[in-house]
Amino acid sequence: MGKDVLTLSDGPGSPIRVWIPGDPKGWPRPIPVLNRHRGKIRCSDKLGCRVKVVPGQADKAWRKVIASRVSLAVGRHRPWFKDGDCLVLACRFHFQRPKSHFVACDRSRELKASAPPADKYGLKPDYDNLAKTVADTLQAQRVGPGLLFSDDCCIDVGLQRKLWADPKKGPGLDLIVCRVQDATGDVWAWLMH
Repeated sequence: MGKDVLTLSDGPGSPIRVWIPGDPKGWPRPIPVLNRHRGKIRCSDKLGCRVKVVPGQADKAWRKVIASRVSLAVGRHRPWFKDGDCLVLACRFHFQRPKSHFVACDRSRELKASAPPADKYGLKPDYDNLAKTVADTLQAQRVGPGLLFSDDCCIDVGLQRKLWADPKKGPGLDLIVCRVQDATGDVWAWLMH
């Protein structure tokens, strides 16, 4: 197990915490697909306008990183949680700060006084799209059971936070998944830290 991966306890069904390095990506927006009829583009109920989601390459790469890191943590125990467990999914998304937040020509990567604090990230992607990417990745397996759960409808409590990344640690996702009865005030304190 790598130094970035931490399992809070060692058996299936126990709380799990994983650091996933990388640039967090949200679930892609649906793209309407219009029908062509006699040279005109139309979208009506009669013609059956469809909406589909077309994930980009960056989204696929991010999902692959999530799946590989969580696979390292859980090993062969899949799904990690039993069907019927009510789960807490707590995510802290850390985003890379732009160069404009740092003092120019400073190798120490010192932040400008005007740079927003780490807990004031108010930009896209939306938190719900970020969480959807994580939840769908943790359940989705083309063959065999999901990584942590077989269906993301078992997530009873979803806690998400968007933060600016610490320049020393870099961007990524700090993830905790546990059963509702195992969640304590520590999970909330961890999320708000």
